[in-house]
Amino acid sequence: MSAGPLSEKHACIVAYLIDPLHGSEPTNAWNWVDQLSRRLGRVTVVTSPRSVERLEELRRMGHYLSPNVDCVSVTPAGRAMRPPVPAWYREYAGWLDDAAVAVADIRADISHHVMVGTPFWGSSLFRATGPTVLGPVGISHAPPVWTASRWGMRNASSEAIRSVLGAAPGAWMRGLAGVKGADHVLAADPRTATMADRLGKSWGKELLEGVGAVQPGESERELTLVWAGKFIHRKAPELAIRAWKSAATDLPSGSRLVMYGEGPLRPEMQALAGKLGLDGSIELPGRVSQPEVVAALRSRRGLLFTSLRDTSSTQILEACASAPIHRRVSGVGGSRHANAPAGRQDWTC
Repeated sequence: MSAGPLSEKHACIVAYLIDPLHGSEPTNAWNWVDQLSRRLGRVTVVTSPRSVERLEELRRMGHYLSPNVDCVSVTPAGRAMRPPVPAWYREYAGWLDDAAVAVADIRADISHHVMVGTPFWGSSLFRATGPTVLGPVGISHAPPVWTASRWGMRNASSEAIRSVLGAAPGAWMRGLAGVKGADHVLAADPRTATMADRLGKSWGKELLEGVGAVQPGESERELTLVWAGKFIHRKAPELAIRAWKSAATDLPSGSRLVMYGEGPLRPEMQALAGKLGLDGSIELPGRVSQPEVVAALRSRRGLLFTSLRDTSSTQILEACASAPIHRRVSGVGGSRHANAPAGRQDWTC
């Protein structure tokens, strides 16, 4: 960004979905808009029509959004792509192409595509003027087939495609063009960082540094961990509950697992905790706001993260700011649990 006071700068934020009350990716996009609008003179948001409506609704609900934020609505228009490209991606790819035209017309001092996903899906930044930032993005690790079926993930074909793309990210031309079009990449995993290096792009190390494994000290009377996410198969809440059961005899007396979130599996998981005799040590308080999750992470011992696949989990990033316990997990590197087949007690995706 050129020299001069920040209060005079204009940023363009590109994000398909923006909503502080719905999911990691829309929440993260909101956070970028909110924080930049407090520092810069103007923020223009390029987003989908439903997010424009949602931002106006949130303003009416009393959520603070700086008056220096204006929105450009880009209606998704599908692109002709051959199978097996899914319909949702054809729509998103069309939106990206049209968003690129909008970004070129805005001519901001800096443009940032907030993806919080994988670079495979591409970006609108290649037409932007001035410095460009992409991310956080990462090449998420597809879980091994046996884990997907064990914990209820039924879209094995989709996970297989992710595995193929992850093994050769440079072969996915739209994603490669997206990274090429950025001046700086917020890399959420080593493979994306390597991709950026090979293309001569700078990348932020903040998402890859920091937290090592921390074991509770012998003097600790109790251990309270937080699990946060949607109660769906990919997030593997059952794995968290069964892991807690397996570790129960080794935990300090009074230890608790608090599982925040909603989703179709929540009633089933509540019943499973009762069946395993864990009513007194596992709490499922339901959905809470993002600030409440952050506050819980700061006041607890750490985060239990069981997602079978995540690119750059917001929960991990929020927990890193609170010096949590950080164990290897599949979305980040690997996983360990007692129900693995023989010879696979410790595997890496």
